Amino acid sequence: MNKEYCYTILGLPYDSDANAIKNAYRKMTLKYHPDKNNSADAQHKFIQISKAYEYLSKDRVDYNWYLEELKKQYRKQDQADAVYKARVEEIMREKRMQSEADNKEADEWIKFIALAVLTAAVAIYTFLKFAGKRD
Repeated sequence: MNKEYCYTILGLPYDSDANAIKNAYRKMTLKYHPDKNNSADAQHKFIQISKAYEYLSKDRVDYNWYLEELKKQYRKQDQADAVYKARVEEIMREKRMQSEADNKEADEWIKFIALAVLTAAVAIYTFLKFAGKRD
């Protein structure tokens, strides 16, 4: 049984919602119920209506369940993305702080080496200046 055929049996347009399907099913079952309708094809029509309703309502339930599951997955994915983004930002912040600390340490070493070179240059200059006066 396909969807289009089920909608045709119930006399509904293809885009009908769950309430319209339920109302059409109730109306059709009252009309073709074998206890109320003694025509030869009433029982056959009643069975078709029941099967069509079962198929469409099951399909709706499955579709609604699927949509709910997708929404849950998207919420979980959004949460996971938020956690991931926060963790990446935290790692980047830590790397920046480490980089700043490394840069500060490198600056201190450069200042120390520059001071040592300057001190050595002054010492050599002073030594050469006084060594030259002794002669």
